Amino acid sequence: QCSSIPSEVMACRKIQWITVVITILVAHSPIEAFQGFLGYPSSSGGYPSWGSTNLPSEPWWKNMRRTSRTGVNSLKAPAYSPGQFSAGPQYCGTSPSDPFSDRIVGGVEVVPHEFPWVAKLFHDKAFHCGAALISDRYLLTAGHCVTSHIEGTSTEPRSRRGDTINYEVKDPKDFIVELGSHKLKEKSGDVVRKKVIRIILNSEYDVFASDDIMLQSNDLAILKINPVVFSDIVSPICLPMMNARVRDGAKLIVAGWGSTLTETLQDPTTKLPDALQKAFLTKISHRECKKNPYIGSHLTKINQMGEREIFCMIGNNQDSCRGDSGGPAILRTPQGYVVAGLVSWGLGCNQKNYPAAYTQVSSYMDYILENTRDGKFLPHKP
Repeated sequence: QCSSIPSEVMACRKIQWITVVITILVAHSPIEAFQGFLGYPSSSGGYPSWGSTNLPSEPWWKNMRRTSRTGVNSLKAPAYSPGQFSAGPQYCGTSPSDPFSDRIVGGVEVVPHEFPWVAKLFHDKAFHCGAALISDRYLLTAGHCVTSHIEGTSTEPRSRRGDTINYEVKDPKDFIVELGSHKLKEKSGDVVRKKVIRIILNSEYDVFASDDIMLQSNDLAILKINPVVFSDIVSPICLPMMNARVRDGAKLIVAGWGSTLTETLQDPTTKLPDALQKAFLTKISHRECKKNPYIGSHLTKINQMGEREIFCMIGNNQDSCRGDSGGPAILRTPQGYVVAGLVSWGLGCNQKNYPAAYTQVSSYMDYILENTRDGKFLPHKP
């Protein structure tokens, strides 16, 4: 049972996680942002939206297009000076450098440890996907990175096949997370490697065929590891406000060790970069994405591909690609860098006028908070 403030339109929320909510966001957040995080309309009307090409003077989340899971051309990264956080980071989403400072074409090698929350996910000792650290013991990744379709089962979307499960969750013992690394094959003694001890797949996850192409929706999973110690090379990214939306036209960054070449995602000969790459993408409206002649037909209610589940981004000679799945789409905000989305799916890589789909993380905050209550989270910057 719950009641709302008179004349306000609100949604009842479970409150057993209020301590976690406060720990994550409230300590240094303005009241309006706090209301938005809880799912209430802000005083300006509607749910909050973020993102601007003139950050940080404006709020964060709504102006970005799709990023390449790495770019096409490799540029030399500037040197990194360790010790930027002498006593470890105090806030989430803090970088020792400014990831948005460089204009790039294609892709650029990042400053080492520019994104201390970006992790590699290994399966059976092979690099498999990206992930994002959100607390001392939890990471987010794409659901399709930790599942496989059961051969011979239905490929109809869940809305048609019912509750029949057509996928299986892989054994967490077969996964290892690597944090604090820059090179694809990192040899530094500072790298932190942790076994995955639990996989918490989003209960709404679905895998299905759409026009003979295997896709997934509600594409999100939580990985639990033994706790890490935060440092200047290992620290968490901020979580988004509940149900907030990235503004159309906003610029985001996707970082990963995925392919830097224009090729299909299924190509087993895909060449991966030697070091972590980043690319800037632009968020486009869901309406524009649905009108796209290449991927628009997949964005249907039956496929659970609405604005709640995904947002679309596109790049200028940049895109996400094979190996970037599960990695974060990063939004710059005045309170820190935020995991706005996760790399989910696209048709090919870096093909002109082909947007890619990213899991809308803000829509799944109930699920994230419910399953990470024992984690240590850092607050947003004031």
